[in-house]
Amino acid sequence: MQTSKNLMEQIAKITKVVNPDMKIFVGDSLAGNDTVNQAREFFEHVKFNGSILTKGDADARGGAALSIVKITSTPILFVGVGQEYPDLIPFDKEVFLKTVFGSLDDVEITKSVKPEPTPEPEPTPEPEPTPEPEPTPEPEPTPEPTPEPTPEPTPE
Repeated sequence: MQTSKNLMEQIAKITKVVNPDMKIFVGDSLAGNDTVNQAREFFEHVKFNGSILTKGDADARGGAALSIVKITSTPILFVGVGQEYPDLIPFDKEVFLKTVFGSLDDVEITKSVKPEPTPEPEPTPEPEPTPEPEPTPEPEPTPEPTPEPTPEPTPE
């Protein structure tokens, strides 16, 4: 399955003119790599917000879903599991993992394992404020010694 460059350019122009709030890629989960290539091409031109995969009830492998999420970094929003409206169900990663891997035991184990906390660096102590030095009182000026009066000579 190939994508038409002209159609992709037209979709890009329509997107610019309409300016939609949300853009969704809808792909066939049975088409495998073709769906992934379509999603990649569509994402390059339109930058969609999420995906809907049809025929999810017929494909338990899930390769298209994993690849689309990896390539576009957008979520799978819904999965079609039948032909009626109620058969379009919200994507549930727990159900997806159980369908692909057959058991959720591994998922529950990884949920219960908590990562080791990384030690926080010890804060560097702030330098203690040094007290303002008390002003030293200026020495009082010492009075100049006054000369002792010399006794007056007594007349003889």
